[in-house]
Amino acid sequence: MTGEDPEDQPLDADPEVPPDRPKASGHLLRGCLYSAHRLSYQEGCAVPKFMLIYKGEATDMADMSEEEAGAVMAKWETWMGKVGPALSDLGTPFGPATSLVDDGTSGTALSLTGYSIVEADDMDSARALADGHPYLSEGKGDYAIDLFEMMPVPIPE
Repeated sequence: MTGEDPEDQPLDADPEVPPDRPKASGHLLRGCLYSAHRLSYQEGCAVPKFMLIYKGEATDMADMSEEEAGAVMAKWETWMGKVGPALSDLGTPFGPATSLVDDGTSGTALSLTGYSIVEADDMDSARALADGHPYLSEGKGDYAIDLFEMMPVPIPE
């Protein structure tokens, strides 16, 4: 397959795939091996990204005193400084929400309050980046962060 774009090569044509490996459908996407069952971040690929979704009824900063808001912002600044360049998108708080149902009706949206995106080698490393996160600082079980690895969209063959 000389001269062809390696991102367009079928999985089976990848010289890195051992001949005894079970065959699966897939392509090399953006320099990373993608198959229907597994994404492998190979050398030269971007570091995996993880989305942190904040759950729980957070207090709006507008409803806080200046001192309370300053204390919250100081916690965020400390966490952002700790995470450093692994914080690829600080994210944003969520506003009012609704849920659209596949039968055309509306439902009740989950109690989600915002998101951030970090880059890490794996889920354990991404979890470690959440250590000291201000959203988890109360310790009462009222708030949680759900962590999702962001996968590339498969490109059909």
